[in-house]
Amino acid sequence: MNVWHELSDILALLLGSLLLGTLLERLRQSALVGFILAGTLLGPHVLNFVQSSDEVRILAELGVSLLLFSIGLEFSRNQLASLRSAGTLGAFQIIGTGVVGTAGAFLCGLGMRESVALGAIFSLSSTACVLHVLTKNSQLDSIPGRNALGVLLVQDIAVIPLAFLMEFLAIGKETTPDGAGPVTVLFGAVGFGVALWAALRFVAPLLLGSRVLSGNRELSLLLAVVTGLGAATGAHLIGVSPALGAFIAGIVLAGSPFAVQIRSDVGSLKTLLLTLFFGSIGMLANPVWIWEHLETVLALLAALIIGKALVVVLIVRVISGRLRHGLSSGLALAQIGEFSFLLVELGRGTVISEGTNDYLLSVTLLSLLFTPYLVGSGPAIERLLRRRSTPEPETEALSTVAAEVLLIGFGPAGQRAAGAIASTGHSILVIDLNSSSVRQARELGYEGIVGDAGVTEFLEHIDFGALEMVVITLPDPNTVVRVLQVVKGLRPGLSCVVRARYHMHRSRFEEFPGVIIVDEEEEVGTLLGEAAAECCGPKRPESEPAKPDPKDRSR
Repeated sequence: MNVWHELSDILALLLGSLLLGTLLERLRQSALVGFILAGTLLGPHVLNFVQSSDEVRILAELGVSLLLFSIGLEFSRNQLASLRSAGTLGAFQIIGTGVVGTAGAFLCGLGMRESVALGAIFSLSSTACVLHVLTKNSQLDSIPGRNALGVLLVQDIAVIPLAFLMEFLAIGKETTPDGAGPVTVLFGAVGFGVALWAALRFVAPLLLGSRVLSGNRELSLLLAVVTGLGAATGAHLIGVSPALGAFIAGIVLAGSPFAVQIRSDVGSLKTLLLTLFFGSIGMLANPVWIWEHLETVLALLAALIIGKALVVVLIVRVISGRLRHGLSSGLALAQIGEFSFLLVELGRGTVISEGTNDYLLSVTLLSLLFTPYLVGSGPAIERLLRRRSTPEPETEALSTVAAEVLLIGFGPAGQRAAGAIASTGHSILVIDLNSSSVRQARELGYEGIVGDAGVTEFLEHIDFGALEMVVITLPDPNTVVRVLQVVKGLRPGLSCVVRARYHMHRSRFEEFPGVIIVDEEEEVGTLLGEAAAECCGPKRPESEPAKPDPKDRSR
């Protein structure tokens, strides 16, 4: 009967997550917030439907272990290669936020180990929530959106060393309760990883057969589950955290001959475990406690948002020199992320006290709920700062430039467009916010200016009377609309060619007269159809018999 009781609890948690996740999606929130709220509603502090605290802890431990296993399974060289351009901003963000968070916690009277743990937890933001909102608001292609995406990619990788950091902080300066010191645990983890790698690289193909596994989805999925749970159990037996053991197993399995098949099959399992994990985390939240300590919780929430945003603002300001883009990026990253829960579980009860955990969980939940509004406020704040900002120093040189075509944006699309325009003999002036892109344009023989074409004061320095056309190659639809408003305000009858990254944004550009729209989705669809038609050739009528090949002598 106990087994069926626990199964009913899990089913109720999944059902509640389904309903509230759907509701939150309709309200433009992340479904992950719905999973957490479902756990809170069904947990011991509200409806008391799931009553066993031990069961909650088991679900959380299992969710952490297998979620880290799925993260390790997706850990690849390609993912590391994608971080090269964003590595600097992401690394400084993690270090800067960690230092500020550690200092703030220490000044509040917490011990050094607990302060360092909180700094690590504060350094992570919510990949799922932020990307969801940026995509919904069509901000993913904007400069702040790309900054946020780059930082989030680095943070996903940083979960790994931060998890090891939490393990060592939980171990303490001397030994674990089992008598294992930090060095022993480190060597145990390394030896554990080597043993797993040898087993999956050499032993598993011999015993199971790589062809059988690669051709059977059920067996490959069973291999993934057995490896993840077995690694968590084995790690626990040798004194290593089960979650880190499962993560090491995921990394090892990612480099095995079965990796491609397992990655494609483990998606549904990952979704299930993600739901159970965040639901079990939500069960630990106490709404009554939050209400009783609401003033302190809101003060901590405000400090979190302001602190994380300011760190990103300063870093972006130093790296790129643009304050407003840094503010939008900072607001987008000003919450505590879902992977911070993994760190909390690794340190809860050891390095993180129960009292601190209550405040931490409350602030995290509220920060996730505020995320859509913080991300949405970024563009409005950018526009306000833009009105008050002075023109860039290079705008003084614009009055001497007389070009026939104004090309805004010099990425891959802009470079192709510039080549085609230059072949007609027209002179080109390139405007881009990226100084390296402008430098590249000048090296190719075009005039180039660093600046924001969406600022009226900036474009007023250009001789619009000499222009024959404006070409806008920017991918962000919000920026394209802003540039069109400025251009049409300065010269309403000027022809404009604009890029529509997605068909859904075409109607926004059609509101402006004299605009030629290049719809990427339509153009790609046309090219795909032409390529397919050319490959297939004309279809032979069904009544026409196939003509024998004179070279075929098989008859």
